[in-house]
Amino acid sequence: MAYLANSTINLLNLHYGIHALAANAGGVFFAVFLLKSGISAPGVLVAVAFILAGRFVIRPLVLVLAARWGLRPLLALGTVLSALQFPLLAEVHGVGPMLFVACVVASIGDTFYWTTYCSVTDGRFTNRREHANLRR
Repeated sequence: MAYLANSTINLLNLHYGIHALAANAGGVFFAVFLLKSGISAPGVLVAVAFILAGRFVIRPLVLVLAARWGLRPLLALGTVLSALQFPLLAEVHGVGPMLFVACVVASIGDTFYWTTYCSVTDGRFTNRREHANLRR
């Protein structure tokens, strides 16, 4: 199996699989927590739609910032903001400003993380030397 021969790609795929599992479990937790905090099912779906729409709007900004600061700082920012959405979720008690803040942080964090991660792992980098050239 030639596709398992490249250990760098294997590690990236393992990272992606673990992250996708954790992110989807977090997404389920996010929805169930909002339901338990008194938000109706349509309200939860609107919040998720707001997060997805925010990702769509923010994505071009990531490209501009990546050209200025590089991918690594934006990947770190996306990681921190993706994690920050859960402590903010604890402050949500129904529809209100904290729900808006939690949705905005989730949208920004996910967009910065996934856009920069996918830029690094888009298939052009097949060994560590080529991957290391991405550093700024």
